[in-house]
Amino acid sequence: TSQNRIVYQFIDGQLGINKISISDPDGLNWKTLQNIRMENVRLFWPKQDLIAILTAPSGLVKGSLLTTNANGGSLVRVLGDLFGLTVQYSSDGNFLLYSMTDQGGHSPSLHLLKDGDANPQNLQINTISDKCAFSQNNNIYCAVPSVTNGSLVLPDDFYKNIANFSDSFFKIDTQNNRSFSLFDSSFIKGLGYDFNVSD
Repeated sequence: TSQNRIVYQFIDGQLGINKISISDPDGLNWKTLQNIRMENVRLFWPKQDLIAILTAPSGLVKGSLLTTNANGGSLVRVLGDLFGLTVQYSSDGNFLLYSMTDQGGHSPSLHLLKDGDANPQNLQINTISDKCAFSQNNNIYCAVPSVTNGSLVLPDDFYKNIANFSDSFFKIDTQNNRSFSLFDSSFIKGLGYDFNVSD
């Protein structure tokens, strides 16, 4: 949402309609932004004039992140052809955090793209962006599995709630892309416990 407006996907299979629209929260004053073919997309409104569209995340299928102007215009591909693609925007829209996996949904890696930068930074942290959150000052806090089981498909099994992780906590300073360990799960694992953070 942005300034009391919402963005949504409207699909009518019988009429062959699949579009991204914005409207007032009550559905009035709607406007179609894009006609698309993708289903089950995730929508973000990171900045007043920017709408982001993420294809359905899966470690078994290549995903893309597209943007369009909230006033209409063409689609622009920001990220594409990445397995396991999931994203998070900071509250001001200036930072894009995303994760990707290998072709089998394994080996997740976390990346940060700052507004105006052409090249994302690999944060050298093995987790999915759905296990992270931005603070008000745009630092990032992430739950990081100590081991990502090779039999799990990410993010699919995370969404199905069958991925049982033992998580540590990390803080990422977005000004210098440095990460700091805040909590090591091996401490309580030694006591016979697991610490699993879900969304």
